[in-house]
Amino acid sequence: MNFSLTDEQEQLQDVVRGMLADRAPLTSVRKVTADEAGFDRSLWSTMATDVGLHGLAIPEMYGGSGYSFVELAIVLKEMGRVLLPGPFFSSAVLAAQVLLACDDEAAKRDVLTTIASGEQIATVAYLESESEWSTSAAAATARLDGDDHRITGSKQVVTDAHHADVLLVTATTDDGVTIFAVDAQADGVSVRLDEPMDPTRPVSAVEFADSPGRPMCSLGSGGDALAAALHVVAAGLACEQAGAAQAALEMATEYAKNRKQFDRAIGSFQAIKHMLADVLLDNESADAAAFYAAAAVGDLPDEVAVTSSLALAFASDALLSAAETNVQVHGGIGFTWEHDAHYLIRRALTSRQLLGSAQQHRESLAQHLLDRDGTRAS
Repeated sequence: MNFSLTDEQEQLQDVVRGMLADRAPLTSVRKVTADEAGFDRSLWSTMATDVGLHGLAIPEMYGGSGYSFVELAIVLKEMGRVLLPGPFFSSAVLAAQVLLACDDEAAKRDVLTTIASGEQIATVAYLESESEWSTSAAAATARLDGDDHRITGSKQVVTDAHHADVLLVTATTDDGVTIFAVDAQADGVSVRLDEPMDPTRPVSAVEFADSPGRPMCSLGSGGDALAAALHVVAAGLACEQAGAAQAALEMATEYAKNRKQFDRAIGSFQAIKHMLADVLLDNESADAAAFYAAAAVGDLPDEVAVTSSLALAFASDALLSAAETNVQVHGGIGFTWEHDAHYLIRRALTSRQLLGSAQQHRESLAQHLLDRDGTRAS
């Protein structure tokens, strides 16, 4: 497996980095998230239509560009570096990958084409408990009503639900867990925005009361489709976390170069050097694991469950460590709400719970090794 970026991939990285540095630097997060819209809709349109980021890893037959997941990983890392506010991850990554894993070609094509064009925003509603990431069961139910299905139930931690046009919902039918597309404005749909820990990635609780939904997969196949998709999405989240960890290190290093005490830059003190060196080592490991997982999506599909859990465990811890170190290096000013350092802490804390904690992914890896050796943990 080749870890070097191609010339085309380097060009993509440069274009995205330049665009985000110009239009969405980390220093703009406070202003953008304080606005009622919550994200820059002009930039959203530019990314979708001018640069084609929304459909980057969506096959051409569904209106996308058909690039590999590595290209999308490059974009996600750059977005992580600026903590880009907005529903890109929810729609172009999470929802798109769930749809790609579904087996109803006609149904998923109708939604994927609108995601790829940026015409609609989609997200996935599957969590029913903030601490339970099960894909094999859903308390929400879907009953057949003539030719339609009606969904009743509640979902938690639904990212960007208040921005969404389409909600991809897991519900149990007589045949098992199935994924349905529900119009966010449909009857019986109620979205309650939670008080955000991370204003760049707000979450909501969503209630469905006999809401109409269209199956995106054959009845009963939704659990397997969701599980497969989340392994891929985890690789993408790890790349985003690696980018945010890099931003934290860069912020801390820049401050250490300029802040002086006893007529010396604090970066010259051995204690600060060691702290930043430790973060660099963690970041490099997380970055390598994340991009290996992203490459495995196309090159080693049977290993994605393992590589993505490994990457997410590494990257989750690396980002939290980098964000905490950044605050420490800044000293008193780093603990104030007026400083941007706390946005990195917030992203670190929320992203490590989005698809399961680092500890859960390590347990998953351990179980995989036991299963491979013919041993089952009790």
